[in-house]
Amino acid sequence: MGPVWQRAPMRRFSVIFVLLAGCPSSAPPLETTPDPEPEPGIVLDGQVLYERSLEAAPESVRTGWSAFEAAWSNEPPMPSDEPSVAEYRDFASDELAPYAEAQVSTAIQLIQLGESAQAPEARLVLSVLAARLLHRGASWLWTLPLPAEAEANPAARASLEQSMRGAAQNLAQYAREAFGECIAVAEATPAFEPWRADCALRAEALEPIRTAQIGPPPPTPMPEGCEDHTDPVFASPQHDPDARPQLLVLVEAETEGVDEDALRQAVERWARSEHELRAVPAVRRRAAEALVAAGKTSRRGVACAAAPSLSWVLGARIEHLVVARYTHQCSEETPMNSDLEPTGPPRIACAVHVSWSRAGSRNPDGLPPARSIRVPTDADTAAIIEALTQPPDDSRVVGSLSSMMEGRGRMRLAAVDGGSGYRLRSAVDELEVGECQAERGASQLQLAWTVTPTGAVESVTVAGGDDAVNACVKDKLEQLSLSCTPGGEPVEMQTTLCLAR
Repeated sequence: MGPVWQRAPMRRFSVIFVLLAGCPSSAPPLETTPDPEPEPGIVLDGQVLYERSLEAAPESVRTGWSAFEAAWSNEPPMPSDEPSVAEYRDFASDELAPYAEAQVSTAIQLIQLGESAQAPEARLVLSVLAARLLHRGASWLWTLPLPAEAEANPAARASLEQSMRGAAQNLAQYAREAFGECIAVAEATPAFEPWRADCALRAEALEPIRTAQIGPPPPTPMPEGCEDHTDPVFASPQHDPDARPQLLVLVEAETEGVDEDALRQAVERWARSEHELRAVPAVRRRAAEALVAAGKTSRRGVACAAAPSLSWVLGARIEHLVVARYTHQCSEETPMNSDLEPTGPPRIACAVHVSWSRAGSRNPDGLPPARSIRVPTDADTAAIIEALTQPPDDSRVVGSLSSMMEGRGRMRLAAVDGGSGYRLRSAVDELEVGECQAERGASQLQLAWTVTPTGAVESVTVAGGDDAVNACVKDKLEQLSLSCTPGGEPVEMQTTLCLAR
């Protein structure tokens, strides 16, 4: 046996050998199943909008998604096939209006939640959901069928179509803004790129609705520098504001059984006592009325091409003629409050009106204020005269509806050199000169003509438009018939006329 110092290493190597060669190997590791990927919280059209669980989402996202789901599950209503006007009216009030109001209300809620959200993920989610609702609403309203044309009043149907298509355009504009918020949020986060592209594509798809022309195309603007002259209310060949005024009362009563002479005299007395306005002497007025009836401006003159007005005949002799116009009218009206809301059923209402103006001038300075006074429907002359002394009735809300001018020719006529006192704009307008602009476009024309002593028009020249417009305007102006000229001599007139369609 060898020395101890020789045996020890061998024992050590023997143990290592046994450990390496003789001991069994360790058991294989157990197989484990990986944890499943969490389901995304919101998926639209197969595309993940919010990848985390909704349980961990901000409250704004949870609230917005719940509101969106409820609104989206409510399908847009549709009218029955070929509905009558009455059926469509019921559909609009019972189904269309409540649905649209609820959808827009939800979209507004989503937009407000998005404005207050801090996290980009939440802002993206809420902008996309709001845009989707608005997009669907715009497309629905834009394509919603209308009542059959044969069954509906054309004007009412056109108004309905313009209203509904206009609402669709409003929704398309709001949707575009919501898609714009989606694009802005996504551009700042590369991971949101698929949604930036999706929102941009859908916003582009809305452009045909948002930018479509509803109804007739807008009218062509007037050429630059076109002025429009406004006639005096009552024609007169002269007006001197420094001269002593005299009063002419004109009475227009639509009701029977009213003594017009008594009403005229009552207005004259009231104007004299309240405003120191003296009426034209009765003798002078009767003489002027006889000339008007004969179509003349002077007793020895010839008949005019157009019968003169009483203000024209008297205005030739009175330098400052004030005209009070009395009207008495009855009509059906609906009482309304200051918010234009009906406060009762339609009823017949009567009122008398007195307005004031200067013949040959549009200057109202110093004239009495206009008066509007209610009177009973069966009011006699005495009751009306008594009402004239009462304070004016300001309780009614009076509105006016201007006529729609789409598709019609429009006209601007500058002040007419040489035509002072004539109501030439009204006379030209009555000839429908605006219709001479038959095609879309605009014309700026220079006009000149001569008025003969009897009020006929000759030597008309028109320049500045195309041949068709010029010829049409010339033909119409040659049909002008005016009162006799003030001095019995021909009068040269010229002006600028602008037309547009």
